[in-house]
Amino acid sequence: MKTQNTTLGLITLTAIAILLASCKETKKEHHAPESSMSVANGTYIDHYMKLKNALVSDDSVSASMHAKTLASSIQELDPDFYPVDDKQYFSIAVRAVAKTALQIPNADLAAQRESFESITKNMIGIVKNTGAPQVIYIQYCPMYKQGLGGYWLSLNEEVTNPLFGSMMINCGMVSDKIKQ
Repeated sequence: MKTQNTTLGLITLTAIAILLASCKETKKEHHAPESSMSVANGTYIDHYMKLKNALVSDDSVSASMHAKTLASSIQELDPDFYPVDDKQYFSIAVRAVAKTALQIPNADLAAQRESFESITKNMIGIVKNTGAPQVIYIQYCPMYKQGLGGYWLSLNEEVTNPLFGSMMINCGMVSDKIKQ
């Protein structure tokens, strides 16, 4: 009788352990897989980088086009998929990037650069919350806005300045980086 109770107890414990393990696996299915988060991250980051590169090249037409695709892709970010402490702030930052990107004018390169620098302020926080498929360098130019300085993100450690373009292409430095 004692052996039967022990065996029955072990079977019950094993069944409970299996049930609990299967519940944990079910919960994982409700979250977006990391590969799809990386794709989403890569999409909005890729559009930001294309905008940055257009400004580096002094190409206002491409900058306008890439700003629109950035606005579209960043709005797809869902704060529930990321370990965001302040979801309201995250959502406000995403909307601010989208709104500013849509307002980038077609021909005025100086205004595009000013909007881009404003976008970057929010992008830094967004990328820190979502992570990135690779290391992102935060770069800084102390000469921008008559010495007030300005930031941008880059996939490369080498500085190519979108805030001045060809006028001062290598002005700036890496101030920080966001790791994967």
